[in-house]
Amino acid sequence: MDTFFKKLLDLIPEATYDLISRMVPGGLVVAILASSYYPQTFGFSLNTNSETLAVTIFLVLSYATGMAVSTLAHPLYWGTWPFVYAFLATSTDANERLMTILKSTLKVDSLKLDWKCPLNASFVLDRAHDLIKTKDPTQGMVVTKLSAEVSLVYGLAIASGLYTVLNCYKFWPLPLVLLFAGFLRSIRLWQRHASILQAVSSMTG
Repeated sequence: MDTFFKKLLDLIPEATYDLISRMVPGGLVVAILASSYYPQTFGFSLNTNSETLAVTIFLVLSYATGMAVSTLAHPLYWGTWPFVYAFLATSTDANERLMTILKSTLKVDSLKLDWKCPLNASFVLDRAHDLIKTKDPTQGMVVTKLSAEVSLVYGLAIASGLYTVLNCYKFWPLPLVLLFAGFLRSIRLWQRHASILQAVSSMTG
């Protein structure tokens, strides 16, 4: 029974990530498209009286669309990383601390934080994320939530951009504001990964 509950708790961060970063933007995109092309039959009409099948279809479409949106959000996320790096390099030692701890803990001297290649930077952050989850599952839930928040903001930027296009660009500042918010959350994400990893490593020796 203890093993079952442990496995269940291990699934919570991933379920939270799906709910925050995929279902919300995906549901918004589905609602936007439906209300734009079928305004008299759908829109935001889902409620407690809706048929189970309709709700199920909406949730499935929301999740599938959310996966597509989150995939499109990654290039936006990676595109801001050079600016995140420039900010962190001038105002904090988060990057240096992150790399030092990763190299000493993983015993991998060849690990490099290459901001010219977003995939390399993504790999470094993933290694930090996995190491935190391995050393302290509670803090692992924190960084999973933070990552989901970043994906959520960029996903909402894409959804609001679609809404802006369908409404003749009347709401063009909204996706730009969300992109800037995503940039700020990205900075916070790197700082938290560095500080949490440093704290966890110092406690576990």
